Amino acid sequence: MTDTARKIINDQQEWIRKEYFATKADGDILPYMALKDIEEVTRSPGAHRREHEIVLKELPGGSGLETARIAMCETLGYSVMWARYKSRSDRTYAEDFAAFIKYKYGHPTGKFQGFHADHVFSLARAEVSKEKWTVVCLCPASVNTSHGAKTEKSILAGLTGSKEQRLLDTIGLLKCYGIRIFKGDGDTYQVDEEALELAARQLSLSGIDLSEDIDFLKKVTDFRPCET
Repeated sequence: MTDTARKIINDQQEWIRKEYFATKADGDILPYMALKDIEEVTRSPGAHRREHEIVLKELPGGSGLETARIAMCETLGYSVMWARYKSRSDRTYAEDFAAFIKYKYGHPTGKFQGFHADHVFSLARAEVSKEKWTVVCLCPASVNTSHGAKTEKSILAGLTGSKEQRLLDTIGLLKCYGIRIFKGDGDTYQVDEEALELAARQLSLSGIDLSEDIDFLKKVTDFRPCET
């Protein structure tokens, strides 16, 4: 892994941790990973956003405000890229994410061998639940493919209803942390336990609870932070 790729993935984890710990007084709220209205990220949670303002700006070198935007929080010290969902064959979000990496990190191409730009909340899930925008992350190719068709099919079976926004769930957490999913016996899923425990400790969550959540992915629609 190159130093820049490692920095990008570390920054993704920092975005999650900073939002999570900044909202502890309001009930341990993880950041949004998918929205119907992109402006919602600037408005809620209300008290939290008044203290930690998010500004949306156009991505320099990107495809435009209707396709990609940068969400910046100066007080918490992070910026992430949001992309609008398009068709399965459209790779505009990947090119926009390359532009984001070039802009934010000064990388010459914004692309790394063995890594993918990935929707944190997948297009397949959004087609069911009707979200319009999602955060994009850098993901090792092996991790991205492990979150593939079989896993998505199980998750889709448990998605019901339509929401204005979705908080980061276990699947999004694993993508941002670069943790692979393995199909186990029956309906269970397995992950790298050491990597999972590290992610859990960084968020003051229970690794056991995260593991149980993964075992029941087909029932998961929202991530619920748990006491350690």
